[in-house]
Amino acid sequence: MFTSEQLLSVKRLSADETVTDAKLTTEGVTVLSRTATGGKLRLLGTDGSEKAVSDFPLYSDAEIHVGANNSTHVYYIGDGNLRHAKIGAGLQPVVSSFVCSANVSEIGHVVTSVQSDLIVANTSTGGVLVLSFSQESGFTITESIEKASFLQLAAVAGETAPAFCILLSLADKLMLSVLDERGVETVSRVVENRSRGALFSDGVSLTLVCNGITEIYCRHLDVIASSSTSVRFDEVLFAKTSAGRKLLGYVSGETFGILSVQSDNSTDSLFRCDTEIPALICSAADSENLHIAFSCSLTQGLFYQNFGKKDVFLFSVAF
Repeated sequence: MFTSEQLLSVKRLSADETVTDAKLTTEGVTVLSRTATGGKLRLLGTDGSEKAVSDFPLYSDAEIHVGANNSTHVYYIGDGNLRHAKIGAGLQPVVSSFVCSANVSEIGHVVTSVQSDLIVANTSTGGVLVLSFSQESGFTITESIEKASFLQLAAVAGETAPAFCILLSLADKLMLSVLDERGVETVSRVVENRSRGALFSDGVSLTLVCNGITEIYCRHLDVIASSSTSVRFDEVLFAKTSAGRKLLGYVSGETFGILSVQSDNSTDSLFRCDTEIPALICSAADSENLHIAFSCSLTQGLFYQNFGKKDVFLFSVAF
């Protein structure tokens, strides 16, 4: 546990456990982990104390989601099916009888819409599904895109209700798809000759940063502006918008870097490391700083306090 300025506590798990997800919920931090035989839910206090623990069904992928009225849910893949569990009193999972058996292999993103949750997931057959889930009707597939993989989701204003734009990779091109509150596509756009990109939203317009070019779209995906840039990356680690600033974490060759994308689409380098690409754990931003947690084996410069083979660092960058 940490604040923007200091480490508060450390909670150690058993060596055979892998943490899948953690979310700040109304009662503390809910952590989901798994072993070879099953899952485990924990509720932690900010002092690292374990306030509650419960067993969770065996799964291959999962995401904790804080939904309407601050209720806590877990969407997970178990026995080859997409499933849902609501976390009840005492951290006990109440597993829904509804399942989706559509070859879902990875949960990309979960977001709360007007009357349901929307789930974007990759499939084992190399496609992307958009699904809605409600406690009353279960899972409904609203969109299916073949030969695609999910990259990002960003919220944008719709005509009468919130809408969402998803960024997909289609081999040597990118695809933008705007979904309405039901998860149904209203408009899409293919960006040719681009296989990597970072998507940002200010709620009204969308900004797509690609190698060598940045484009701004309205919610109907018409191009508002386009400009050449010097940005080059092989992989996007995160893309966040905070206090009107667009923050991009990337890998280019053997370099790990963080950029701030300005309103005129120029970029400022906030951090650059050419020695080792850290293993990113998580990232978060407040109104003034970007915070990232990562592990690395560096011992020079900022990392002189590294005392193990590989340590975890909390790194804050002002923007």
